[in-house]
Amino acid sequence: RGANVVGGDITEEGLAETERLVTDAGGSIATVRTDVTALADVQALVALALDRFGAIDVMVNNAGTMPLAFFSDHEAAIEAWDRCIDVNFRGVLNGIVAVHDAMVSAGRGQIINLSSIYGNYPVAGAGVYGATKAAVDYLSESLRVESRGKIKVTTVKPTGVPATGLGG
Repeated sequence: RGANVVGGDITEEGLAETERLVTDAGGSIATVRTDVTALADVQALVALALDRFGAIDVMVNNAGTMPLAFFSDHEAAIEAWDRCIDVNFRGVLNGIVAVHDAMVSAGRGQIINLSSIYGNYPVAGAGVYGATKAAVDYLSESLRVESRGKIKVTTVKPTGVPATGLGG
């Protein structure tokens, strides 16, 4: 409660659902359609937050997809794997890039990156997904070192979350 929230989603339906949940809980939210794989979209999300509220205290990078496929199924899986790499890794990188300078200029901020326990150890059929999450872990640690306390970095590692793209 009490936070100014700006949310992005790739679908209008997702935006509407998020807006409904926030307002039903008594909050307010500004939303903008955002494809995290497009840096310009994420920059527009950040610009909306800065224009509306003047600063960004917390950025949560929480988009992801989990295509499950064995390497022997590479012909059928390659497009889903490409999308997984773009959303799970490039999406987080775009979020960091879009908000970095504003947080450093403010001398504060927190970035929360969603990873997964699948990035901790290999799981058959989840090699590409796990690799993207291990990359998010490494990226987060690198940002933590480079920002020298001006940006706090948190990595959250849940298991699979049903009804959020688990398995595809």
